Amino acid sequence: MRRFRIRSGGVARSLVEVAYRPLLVTKSFMNKIVSPAQSWIRLAIDSLPSDLLVLRKTYPLGHLMCFQDYVAGPIQRDEALLLYALVKTVDPKTIVEFGFDRGHSAINFLKAMSSGSRLYSYDISDVSMRLSRKIHDKRFRFIFKSQTDFEYSDVDNRLVDLVFFDASHDFHLNVATFEKVKRCLSERALIIVHDTGAWYGKLKGLRTPEGYFVDGKARAGYIHRPDERRFVNYIRANMEGFDQIHLHSTSKFRHGLTVLQRNVDALPL
Repeated sequence: MRRFRIRSGGVARSLVEVAYRPLLVTKSFMNKIVSPAQSWIRLAIDSLPSDLLVLRKTYPLGHLMCFQDYVAGPIQRDEALLLYALVKTVDPKTIVEFGFDRGHSAINFLKAMSSGSRLYSYDISDVSMRLSRKIHDKRFRFIFKSQTDFEYSDVDNRLVDLVFFDASHDFHLNVATFEKVKRCLSERALIIVHDTGAWYGKLKGLRTPEGYFVDGKARAGYIHRPDERRFVNYIRANMEGFDQIHLHSTSKFRHGLTVLQRNVDALPL
């Protein structure tokens, strides 16, 4: 194979200059456009009210782009925003998550948690364990074990302030897990169970193996995770001392959340 060298001077150099001239012109032209645009953007940001800039820094919500609203399974974007706001408001110091999956909900919790809080996330998936290694946050610990194998020592013997169920979707496993966790709950702990709602509207073929329509009618709603509903109903019927609120929608496609908390005496005055 013959090797060609471009020597200074002569025809070869002229050919190179001709070949690169359009690129140099393009770069010069783009500089004339981009530089003013950058200046305009910088001026626009500098003109924003200082309170708005502080707000964006205090509530960084860019991670919500990882979530979708029309999806079967993971928490939806609006649900993630709700959980984010709840953690920001209540400031739980110890969170236990059953069901790490791809880690989106864990990141959502971490974004909302204060510096002294801890998140313990359980899953038995090898994929989840591998993805968990990408989270470099001293407040986070991935626990590679089933939810039913929960032990108090897993969470460093800390009282649990918030428990998030979104793993097995199995009635018996959830009940067995709850029996273990409830002994480690703080006085005002929150237990949040995902997928307790029903799907309404045009489902576009979305179904689950165990799901069914209420009363066999589409307009009555499609129960996609019946065991989650049985689970919260079981707690209501058999475990006194827990109040419930169902965050469901009949006008939008929502998986639904149920929030449980120990009932207490009247607030002191």
